[in-house]
Order: sequence, then structure tokens, then C-alpha cells
Amino acid sequence: MNSYPLKKSTFAQLYFPELASHQACNRLRRWIIRCKQLHEELLLCDYSPYQRVFTPQQVQLIIQYLGEPEEFSISNDPSR
Repeated sequence: MNSYPLKKSTFAQLYFPELASHQACNRLRRWIIRCKQLHEELLLCDYSPYQRVFTPQQVQLIIQYLGEPEEFSISNDPSR
């Protein structure tokens, strides 16, 4: 999907388009923490919850564990 750095807020809103930017970031952070393997691998890639930009490697890890943003939104839709 991505081979360049991506703003955390932009990436988070791909997963949670119905939320405001800061809410989407908070929700994505909680999902990352809940997925312990993802969180551990991100920490090995110098992830910090305070960073404003994800590296390409971090983006790929998140997609690997959570799925593509479009797939994630559909599978987590409470109306389904």
C-alpha cells in the first residue's frame, strides 16, 4: 500500500472515517495496544505513541495485523 511515511491522523482516518482526526488516532492507538504482537513488533521499529508520522515499515506492520483499511472498516461495521 505505502512506500513512504504517512501521517498518523491520515492513516487512522482510513480505518475510522466516521471519526474526527484525533478520535481516529486514539482508536487506532487502542487497537494497536490490544494487538500485543503488533505492538511488540512496532516497538522494535522505534514506534512511539507520540509520533506524528508512521514509517513505511510501521504502516506495513499495521496492515499485516489489522488488514487493509477498507477491509477493516467493513469487518468492524456494527450494522453487519
